[in-house]
Amino acid sequence: ILLMDEPDTYLSAEAQQDLMRVFQDLAEPNSDRDPIQVVYVTHSPFLLDKNHGERIRVLEKGTISDGTRVVP
Repeated sequence: ILLMDEPDTYLSAEAQQDLMRVFQDLAEPNSDRDPIQVVYVTHSPFLLDKNHGERIRVLEKGTISDGTRVVP
């Protein structure tokens, strides 16, 4: 599992799109290795693949007793 927090920070829009392709390559299986689950937090529209909305999760920070939860 690859976890990243705001990997788009200080990257241009073009570099963010390049990073998105790297993430996709890691997540797809190939003959050399198993796929890697990539999880990242972003505010950048360039790191959201609108063609695969099922991959996107929106989280909401709740109270102390609720914790963080996925927004349906």
